Amino acid sequence: LDGRIKFGKNVIVRDNTQLTCFKDQTLVIEDNVEIFGNDLIKGNVVIGKGSSIESGVHMTGSDEFPLRIGKHVVIKGTTYLFGSIVDDHVYIEHSVLIKKNIVNSLKDKGTAVKIRFYIPMPEGNEAIKDL
Repeated sequence: LDGRIKFGKNVIVRDNTQLTCFKDQTLVIEDNVEIFGNDLIKGNVVIGKGSSIESGVHMTGSDEFPLRIGKHVVIKGTTYLFGSIVDDHVYIEHSVLIKKNIVNSLKDKGTAVKIRFYIPMPEGNEAIKDL
């Protein structure tokens, strides 16, 4: 733990998790949030009530692009989020989301759409060759 970090009630932070922010930033973790092990959460971040941040997640918020996680959000797998806004009741797995607005859109039966395997367009392809 490093910096101004505000914990709500019943917050669980597992082993090997790093929570950090610069001196003028605040990292807020609201009530009933569980953060699993081996996560890195840094900067200007708010994690909403009842959310679950499972192992292997990296999240960053800056002053210009804060990260806002809604209530009852599940983020898991090898996921990285930067400077995004995530609606309530969203499920994100194995994705890279940079400066995105993730909305809770519903499928036919009223269940939330899962965001899985979202990867932005690569840069520098010309420098990569098959062996």
